Amino acid sequence: MKRRILTQLEKADKQENKRCFIIYGMKSTGKTYSVLDYVKENYEEYLYVDVKHDEAFINALTAYLGIDPDTELIESKTGAFSYPERIKGSDVSLQFFSEFFRIDPEYMVNIPIIMDNTPIWMPECGLFDGYTGAIKLFIITDTKENARRYEEALSVTDSTYHMLPMDFGEFLAATDHEWYDEVISGHISNKRKIPDMIHEEIQDLFDLYKIVGGCPEIVGEYLRHGSTENIRQRQDVLKNAILVGTIYECRDKQISGRLLNVWDAMEQILLKDNHKFMYTVIRNGATKQMYAPAIDYMCQQELIYRIEDDKDNFRLYAGDFGMYEVKCEKKIMESMLIQNIKSSGTEVTYWESGQGANVSIIAEVNGQKIPVEIKQDGKSNIRSVKSYLKITGKDVYISLRDDNIKCQDGEYVIPYYAAYRLGAFTI
Repeated sequence: MKRRILTQLEKADKQENKRCFIIYGMKSTGKTYSVLDYVKENYEEYLYVDVKHDEAFINALTAYLGIDPDTELIESKTGAFSYPERIKGSDVSLQFFSEFFRIDPEYMVNIPIIMDNTPIWMPECGLFDGYTGAIKLFIITDTKENARRYEEALSVTDSTYHMLPMDFGEFLAATDHEWYDEVISGHISNKRKIPDMIHEEIQDLFDLYKIVGGCPEIVGEYLRHGSTENIRQRQDVLKNAILVGTIYECRDKQISGRLLNVWDAMEQILLKDNHKFMYTVIRNGATKQMYAPAIDYMCQQELIYRIEDDKDNFRLYAGDFGMYEVKCEKKIMESMLIQNIKSSGTEVTYWESGQGANVSIIAEVNGQKIPVEIKQDGKSNIRSVKSYLKITGKDVYISLRDDNIKCQDGEYVIPYYAAYRLGAFTI
């Protein structure tokens, strides 16, 4: 599957000559698949280590560094290790990988090493002390915080790449309709109407995307069978696998025991008219103190998105809109639009007046916070949008709907399917 990150990796690798790539994102977004795809396409040889599950690697590494092989103890340390004198002051990673794989250090320069499923203690274990870029590393991890810690341990900057579930543009590429992505991009940039026949064809593909979702595994399932017949069941299986995996890997048992409660409450709230998260939906007596750590952990793992207003209120959405158990069209549409807008690099907030008016999406376009009207099934939140415009003194808004591109009198009409291109839109 063609993913946007492949272009980013190629540019950094070949044009900028980077030696370290740190890729992070939610489980099942295709991080490993994409890195392997890139490396296999561009290198004759490579080395792959599933760090978390490779007992031989962990035993060799801990013995080499002279640290306790019990990973529980490693995780409790602060990074101040006393490893053998023979490796101090040198590129530890070059020496270790050369010995572990039994490859001459001079030859290691030509072989990229993929480190997958890297545990939380790995950045501080001492493996990257003295890193010089002599070996090319592709490090795959789950969270932004872990990625930051790797950059710090390796003394590198601008080496982090964020993978999200597939937006509609990537879905078009995966289904061999990449040309439509170019059409959308060009017409959005120039604010020109897309030819009606092409607009209708793209809408049909967007309807398919709404069913399949953005998780590459599910998209692959659709591509293999050419049918959406079992997609719902596959989505449920994948969602449960991600949830169970997240719970299992959470070291704080009090937090892990509350993750499912938060997820269920999120789904319930998104079926209501007001999507503001309320702890009491979890159960009577539930408080912020009890459940905020679980929400923070799920956000770090990108299992959910947290969208805030300017009053410390927030809404929660699934990391991928295909993961919801209840397939409510309104809930899926709002979540899908937020997911696609965020993938364009655009920040999203929301607004409530306190008197019943609310705008679910405030998108930051060209440094301005622009309200977004969502028109669906003949219904619109335009009254709330106009309330926001009146209060803030703004005079433009974006309207996401089934209609074609149109700009007039401060209204910028953009098709739903083009939401992933909002980051390139100018007002």
